[in-house]
Amino acid sequence: MKTRLILLAAGNSRRFGSNKLLYFIDEKPMFMYGLQVMKELLLEDLDRELYVVTRFEPIIEAVEEMKADPFLHNRTHLVLSPESALGISYTIRAGLVDGEIQPDYYLFMVADQPFIKTETVERLIKETLNQRKIAGCVTWEGVPGNPVIFSKQLKKELSELQEDQGGKRVLKKYMNEICKISASCEEELIDKDTKD
Repeated sequence: MKTRLILLAAGNSRRFGSNKLLYFIDEKPMFMYGLQVMKELLLEDLDRELYVVTRFEPIIEAVEEMKADPFLHNRTHLVLSPESALGISYTIRAGLVDGEIQPDYYLFMVADQPFIKTETVERLIKETLNQRKIAGCVTWEGVPGNPVIFSKQLKKELSELQEDQGGKRVLKKYMNEICKISASCEEELIDKDTKD
């Protein structure tokens, strides 16, 4: 089954005070951690493609550099989304744009979650697809978090989200039918909203 990996890297960082995705953590910008996870997931399975949704030049440059790899070139796509300044729903819709391949599943990962592990995301994808669940998410002590994955059956509902409505609004409707994968530690699910 085909899976579209979508890295949401176009947010406003209102609480952070500056563009948090470009904030350095251990000598590299925050967004690079998520991009690296996505690269590893792409290398793991040829039935995956990557869409990076952004509006920031350093992220655009990093994706273009990644596309220079002949093995990743045709499966890595850049989606420019200036409208993302208006809310997360615009970023989500940009990631759902029609492409050459019709995915069976859409995995959404936020770019401000620098401690998420490739192995955790890999388990989420594989178990959701193997069980043919309508959706799935990573959890910690039963609390749902990111990343999240949705079957193509839910594409229309995701595309109808408005302003700052995120994918969890859709996920909540199907909570008894989804695949839940526990993170290896609480830190994996931390999204950096402040510099502390």
